[in-house]
Amino acid sequence: MGHRGTIINTIYYTFIVYYRYTLCHRFDGRKKGKRGTRDFNEKQKLLHKYKKEMKGAVRELKKDTRFLAREKLRIQMEKDEARKRKVREIMGGLAHQEGEYKRMKLGIKEKTDDSKT
Repeated sequence: MGHRGTIINTIYYTFIVYYRYTLCHRFDGRKKGKRGTRDFNEKQKLLHKYKKEMKGAVRELKKDTRFLAREKLRIQMEKDEARKRKVREIMGGLAHQEGEYKRMKLGIKEKTDDSKT
């Protein structure tokens, strides 16, 4: 058996380092973009233009769809209104016929303005 050395408790101190931010360049108000090759920049520009055009086309399609839905609804409302008007006329005519039938059945004569003379 060998002799083991004694273990000494050690405390490690960590020091906080304060960094001071210094401006290394002058700020001229422009963004520093990623500078790539001419082909890469052209590709990015075309991609941006493509996305913009696609969004515009989708917007136009949505607008056209809304217009078509509005027109379809307007046409359907006109048809419904015409149908309701015809039904009202038919029901009015039936009510008039029903009234005449009941008067004939009961033997009631219609009042006329000729009886006053």
